[in-house]
Amino acid sequence: MMGNRDKAPLVSICVPVYGVEKYVGKCFETLFSQTYKNIEYVVVNDCTPDNSINIIKELVRHYPERINQLHIIDHEHNRGLAAARNTAVDNAHGEFLIHVDSDDYVETSLVEKLVDKQRETNADIVSSGYSIVEGINAKRQNCTYNGSPHQLALDMFMRKQPAHVWGRFIRRNIYTYNSIHCEEGINMGEDFQVIPILVFHSKALSSVDEPLYVYRFMSEESYSKKFNKKRLLQEWRSFDIIKEFFLQYEGKFNNQIAYAELRTVVMYLVFAARYSNKDYYVEARARLLKIDKKYWKEMPLPMRIQLWLSGNFHLMSIYSNFSTFIKHKIQ
Repeated sequence: MMGNRDKAPLVSICVPVYGVEKYVGKCFETLFSQTYKNIEYVVVNDCTPDNSINIIKELVRHYPERINQLHIIDHEHNRGLAAARNTAVDNAHGEFLIHVDSDDYVETSLVEKLVDKQRETNADIVSSGYSIVEGINAKRQNCTYNGSPHQLALDMFMRKQPAHVWGRFIRRNIYTYNSIHCEEGINMGEDFQVIPILVFHSKALSSVDEPLYVYRFMSEESYSKKFNKKRLLQEWRSFDIIKEFFLQYEGKFNNQIAYAELRTVVMYLVFAARYSNKDYYVEARARLLKIDKKYWKEMPLPMRIQLWLSGNFHLMSIYSNFSTFIKHKIQ
């Protein structure tokens, strides 16, 4: 519990809103009920076509102490999630900010516990543990990490650590000092565009090992419907943004870049196999052929097998689906 409330830093909670009327009430009930008081709510209305904004406006009336803390910014036209995140950051005034997706929700002690941990450690980024909820099932995930900021940034890039921006307590001037923004229009993997760079520029990291953030995971059926060429190109663009960031260090991170690209290729090969999506397969193979095979030996054996089989989509699909089946059986 923080001792001196008079010196409590202003915290900006940044929430993009589009098409979430089914979930937004639960989200903002938990945000307006925060035990921490010095908050501003930066809500970006990305021209949502439903009743989401009215639900928020009606709900805040039940929290009179929060009414003047709520700031709703309206986009003139729908610009996408990346632009909405940028707008929120650009209009935030807090010393720290937290991104919350409007179909998720949080524990009411989230902000207070993250502030307390930051005051204790003087970290630039404090990550919260979280739960992934799919239907009635929930799975707890921790964000504990003992390495350096540079190593965590690389591990995120190499997909060894989660690379989401939500649920993290971030010093706002890391964004402003380093001019960090999502690339507007690239809405798939927009978290992946920025969080490794934010972490890389941090001096200290910390975490709270409690599931204070609840992430709603879409069903497998709705998830598979989103695999299309437009999404694919945006996801690869998000990857290339981080790749270009590390390339500027004149060869220092060449091994990590190759490893990251190989892991991403394998990930999309698996998607291609699982959903019989040739677009994902063709793009992954094109990328794979440009990577020196000397890096393959750094990959875990199951991934190396998938890379070797990837020249034959049918064989690769059989192996990938069989591996997934065995993995689920073991779990």
